[in-house]
Amino acid sequence: HLVKEGDTVSGLAEKYKTDAEKIIEFNDLAGEGDIVMDEVLIVPDGKLPSVSIVQTPTVSSTRLSTNNFYGQSHAFPYGQCTWWVAQKRPIPAWGNAKEWLDNALRSGYAVCKGSYCIPQVGAVISLSGNRYYGHVGYVEEVKGDKVVFSEMNYIGLGRMDYRTLRVGSSSIKGYIY
Repeated sequence: HLVKEGDTVSGLAEKYKTDAEKIIEFNDLAGEGDIVMDEVLIVPDGKLPSVSIVQTPTVSSTRLSTNNFYGQSHAFPYGQCTWWVAQKRPIPAWGNAKEWLDNALRSGYAVCKGSYCIPQVGAVISLSGNRYYGHVGYVEEVKGDKVVFSEMNYIGLGRMDYRTLRVGSSSIKGYIY
């Protein structure tokens, strides 16, 4: 959900028929009043409100490629977080997401380890996640003390979503610039 003026956590919980505490916990919010306009929130277990559907013919020129920027195949399996980030920017074969910070550093990339590093648009964000594989995303936007990133396989294999975290969140392990 993209937060609009007047939105509240309890109002979103009511709209999507879920629990406000789930929204707060899932999005790493401090409490009810901790949302910011234009912030992207995930609404866990939410149900979309019913809407009237109007069919209009559209043509889309957007397609998701299975290749990176340079048209070269890359080593990451489709649907994984690593595959998604390699679609957004060229990434060497760094292995599982949890290995990316160290491997990027060894490869000569600028890396900052820790939750209070400065996010930058276009950076790779490394996150705590699956203990065995780790998790990465692609920084799309920085808004004050919040970082908005795209990711894949957080809400399901091959499913892309956007999430927002506060700089300093314990979920952030660091950035690759």
